[in-house]
Amino acid sequence: MPRPIALFSVPFIIGAHLALANVSDVGQVSLCTDYDLNGDCIAFDVVFDECVNLQGGLAFLNSQLSSVVIQNTMTCTFFSNLDCVSNDDSDHLDLGSGSWNLNTFNDQAVAFQCDGQ
Repeated sequence: MPRPIALFSVPFIIGAHLALANVSDVGQVSLCTDYDLNGDCIAFDVVFDECVNLQGGLAFLNSQLSSVVIQNTMTCTFFSNLDCVSNDDSDHLDLGSGSWNLNTFNDQAVAFQCDGQ
């Protein structure tokens, strides 16, 4: 049975950006270190079109990300390179809204970026 997702404040990610962003430019993601939303998890708001590196308070997810929840009307791209850099089709994974196990991209993500659909 999946553990509930722990909600933590991540002010260094959302602080000034959310204050300046329109509500329609913000979405929520949940990220977990194990499949099926288990392990260490965090849920927080992200600003669309902004790269989030899994560093600082999110370092526990760096190359450890295994499952995610992406809210409705969003798509997120997970990258194996910092700063959301993609050099070819194998270094990123695009996901739409829903709950996902990363399967072939398990423990590879070091950054991500989300967009509204």
